[in-house]
Amino acid sequence: HNSSLIRANKLVQKLETEVLCRGATFQEIDSDDPRRLALDWITNDDEMSLDLDAKNLNQRYILALLAFSLNWWAWRGDQDGNTESIYANEGNSAWLSNEDECSWYNVTCMGGTVTSLQLNNFSLMGGLPPEISRLPFLAGIQLKGNLLHGTIPPELRFLPFLTTLDIAQNNFSGEILRSVGGIKMLELLALSGNGGLNGTLPSSLYELSNLRMLYLDGNDFSGSISQEVGQLILLQQFTISDNPITGVIPSTLGLCKELELLLIDNTDIQGTIPEEFCQLKNSSRQDYDALYIKADCYSDYLKCDCCDVCCDHNTHQCFQDNQDNPDDSGAKLQENQTYDSTDTIARTIEIKQKIESEVLQRGATFYEIDFDDPRYLALEWILNQDEMRVPSDAPNLVQRYVLALIAFSLDSEAWDDDELFPSWFSGEDECTWYNVSCFEGRVLAL
Repeated sequence: HNSSLIRANKLVQKLETEVLCRGATFQEIDSDDPRRLALDWITNDDEMSLDLDAKNLNQRYILALLAFSLNWWAWRGDQDGNTESIYANEGNSAWLSNEDECSWYNVTCMGGTVTSLQLNNFSLMGGLPPEISRLPFLAGIQLKGNLLHGTIPPELRFLPFLTTLDIAQNNFSGEILRSVGGIKMLELLALSGNGGLNGTLPSSLYELSNLRMLYLDGNDFSGSISQEVGQLILLQQFTISDNPITGVIPSTLGLCKELELLLIDNTDIQGTIPEEFCQLKNSSRQDYDALYIKADCYSDYLKCDCCDVCCDHNTHQCFQDNQDNPDDSGAKLQENQTYDSTDTIARTIEIKQKIESEVLQRGATFYEIDFDDPRYLALEWILNQDEMRVPSDAPNLVQRYVLALIAFSLDSEAWDDDELFPSWFSGEDECTWYNVSCFEGRVLAL
């Protein structure tokens, strides 16, 4: 009994220090609070009974916390206590079972570390706990089509490897905080159909240089689309329909040359679709044939010479090619609004683990490193900006990362000067970079 009490006290201290957010302590938390329920479960009911120094203790607690936060009884079976449910099939274990949490339904792990949660369309209810940000290598959060509510936790900015955040078709409310700009590796942001998300679009949203899919339709966003949208040069799909957005379509949207889908109907946007953007429809590149535009251009509320579907701003009825032909493109739009980031997630985690184990010194980990630290900046460059896009098993990955680390450590701005260092940070082999000497592909001198 004494040993159990000592373990419980130490567990409380550990979780308060390493997991709980916003200065919370268990002493001030109510007994029916999900954080307390998760503590009681992992202390008394979890037959795995992990040691305090177990690598997966924190993540097991956080997943239990998520279960208790989101209609917890459903994770153990149905309301009648039956454990044979959709949460335990296809070779997966039920949530809150005594099995390894990496085997729990739709939890993806790499090397025993949680990297992705795929829990779409399960009618889960509750709020998203900020402690989810304590899963340091989480790359995918997919919670589309549930009954979640509350605000989006600003702590998500502490997930440096997050590439996919899909919380569409829920009941989230409040503003998109400026902290969203801290999720540097984000490629998909889906907030569609929440209804209660409001406020203006923060400028930090346009700093997500890796963003490919941005779904904002079906909310209450106001203000206008900034000229800064042109910074999202990788953007492929952008939907902002069904929002009281005003202003005009920025001409800089024409810089988003990868764009294939733009939905801006049922908004208060007026003016004219910029020629720079319509030119994407006429591009000689074959992959632009799929560019699809839907806007309030019926009767020239918004003038558009290149839209595929025009909607009446007053009746919201839509027609193809601005003619009186009803729009039947719904199926096409559903097909277009997809994105698979599985390969990106795997590559991100594998490269991170390789560099931590083979390069970083003094026991450092990326979870502890600040976002402006040269070691993190070099990792971000390797993962997202490097045109070579080396795979995780490439023999030159480590030395390419180290050279990038040197550059970021020694006045990184100078390395962008084409006159001083014409080839550093290029997509070419690092052995061709300025004043780098190699022998058989291995760096020998700088």
